[in-house]
Amino acid sequence: MGRRIAVELAWLLAYWGFSFFFMAWLLGFKQLLRPSLEIQMHNTYFIVPGPLIPLPFFLLEASLVTGVRMALGRLNDRLVIIIFALLTVLLAGLLFWFAHSIH
Repeated sequence: MGRRIAVELAWLLAYWGFSFFFMAWLLGFKQLLRPSLEIQMHNTYFIVPGPLIPLPFFLLEASLVTGVRMALGRLNDRLVIIIFALLTVLLAGLLFWFAHSIH
């Protein structure tokens, strides 16, 4: 059981690392190292903490890859199902918050 947890944590760490480097490539490393990022879209002004910028991409990527891993035959692994459910709930919560924060 301990080995399976370590493997799943390694997967999640790999997802976070990929998300961080993808967002750093997209926005630049200096933007991610700032304490906050200010975004203006239409008439809405967002201030996002720098370390949380990769979070939406991480949740989307981790949910999709974990779902594919489940579909490819690891559906009977309870730990993968629990991680997939948690990632999906976090992604849905983030999307719900984002949808309701736009006025």
